[in-house]
Amino acid sequence: MEKNKNQIDIKKLISLGELFKKTWELFKKGFWKLLAIYGIGCSINFGLILLLGLIVLICVLLGIIQIDTAGLQEKLSPPGGLAPALLQSSTLAVWGTARFLSRFTLPLVLGLSIFLGIMISGYWISASSFVLISGISRNMGIKESLKQAWKKLGSFVWVNLLEGLVVCLGFLLLIVPGIIFMTWFMFAPYVFICDGIKGKAALSKSKELVEGYWRPVFGRILVMTLIMLSVPAMNYLLPVIGFLAGIAISLFSLVYYYVLYRDLQRVKQ
Repeated sequence: MEKNKNQIDIKKLISLGELFKKTWELFKKGFWKLLAIYGIGCSINFGLILLLGLIVLICVLLGIIQIDTAGLQEKLSPPGGLAPALLQSSTLAVWGTARFLSRFTLPLVLGLSIFLGIMISGYWISASSFVLISGISRNMGIKESLKQAWKKLGSFVWVNLLEGLVVCLGFLLLIVPGIIFMTWFMFAPYVFICDGIKGKAALSKSKELVEGYWRPVFGRILVMTLIMLSVPAMNYLLPVIGFLAGIAISLFSLVYYYVLYRDLQRVKQ
């Protein structure tokens, strides 16, 4: 009878208090490294945004964004009448649009390139944080985390896009399916980073881990969500403290979900 009781106990998720305790212990070990990776990401994005602003300023100073249709108006001015007027308006609209696009081609291409760079940087830093968290116990370094994350970047982006798409579709159907899908697929990035399972298989593995534990998992997600929702209030009351607390809570939440992911693996063994 005692053996059966122990078998039942081992299949339970760790308590919320124990979850926070283990998260805090792991978080303390890797906090400065996680913060450094976050700082690297902010520095890259700030540099790219500054570059974008510089490009816009140069374009303005060079007059690239100015469109002069006055000369075109005179050249296209036909004799009076409805048909010529319509022809003039249509030609002027097409020509003006073409000139507008041609003038903005360079800044547009550069702007989109920088925006793409910001997106890639964001995913890279996010992947690096996941890699570092999975290797905190092995004392993994920042450089190694960034290196491994870069190698896994393409698959990491794909897993996140799939997860985001499925969850968004769930919320578009109704709120409840969105919440269910979010809970099922929450751990897909951890599945990929920790176990190397890619694409749809990562989503399926995440769902498999949550099955049978949906309510306790959702409850733990809800608690962390409520904590994170308190950040805007702190930003309003104490801007500087709220900003710093927001960064710390965001990093803490990544470790929190990692510990929960590992515990789901334990109970599913």
